[in-house]
Amino acid sequence: MQLAQVIDTVAMLDLPVVDETDSIVMAEVEEDSYEVVSDETKASYYHDKFSGKKTASGAIFDNTKYTAAHKSLPFGTKIKVTNLKNKRSVVLTVTDRGPFVKGRTVDVSKRAFMDLTDNIGRGVLDVKIERIVEEI
Repeated sequence: MQLAQVIDTVAMLDLPVVDETDSIVMAEVEEDSYEVVSDETKASYYHDKFSGKKTASGAIFDNTKYTAAHKSLPFGTKIKVTNLKNKRSVVLTVTDRGPFVKGRTVDVSKRAFMDLTDNIGRGVLDVKIERIVEEI
């Protein structure tokens, strides 16, 4: 099977694709499949001390997974978080509530944050948040 056929097959299945940096990237998704939650806001990442603890949804938090905390989106919601500076994006599942710091809208796992930036020391990023709308 040629590479183009593999890419077409993956796109039809709407599965995430892993690139050489081991970041999750979305196969092409139509623009109307996203609903903007926040055009420009702040994102921070979870401290390691939360690993292994229960989230508000009851799931055990793992800083190596693609998860997020949001104050109001339902648990299980898939969101696309895009770094406004370098345009890198990750797709996350809302599993927790927060953040509880003024001016921040989303906390992301350390794994997700590292995929969004090369400078983890920044601690906070300017991001866009979009809810992925699943067609029924």
